Amino acid sequence: MAYLAPPSQFAIAVALCAVISYGCTQESRVPDYTATVVVEGSRRDQFVRSLDSELLAQSLKRYGAAPGLNELAGREVLFLDYRRNMSEKWSYFTATDIVRQGVVEVRVYPEYLTTLEAREKAFVAVEKVLAQHGSKLQPNPRK
Repeated sequence: MAYLAPPSQFAIAVALCAVISYGCTQESRVPDYTATVVVEGSRRDQFVRSLDSELLAQSLKRYGAAPGLNELAGREVLFLDYRRNMSEKWSYFTATDIVRQGVVEVRVYPEYLTTLEAREKAFVAVEKVLAQHGSKLQPNPRK
């Protein structure tokens, strides 16, 4: 039986990019806000339920990664993608623990929502959930 080495973080990042809805394109985006939140065990389910509740109220639905991500990473990977519908190219919010299990990297792209009112409401909803889990959105210094 052949031994397969575990994938490197670079290989996982490339694969994640490939499995996301439209794959890697030259039209990559940089999030306006980021956060890191630790959600291990039962907190993980609570985190997802809270996001679902808050963002559904903002007319955003949750979508997951394409099949195969868990197999590629060799573990269950949390990958959340919130947008109005699957046919849209971009998301408002993404979160994943692909790099380190239980440590979720959050990215928010406010320009996805076209009105200032929608942006503000969705931002407050995300901030509420993150605060419940001991985190806070920060402006992305790379933006």
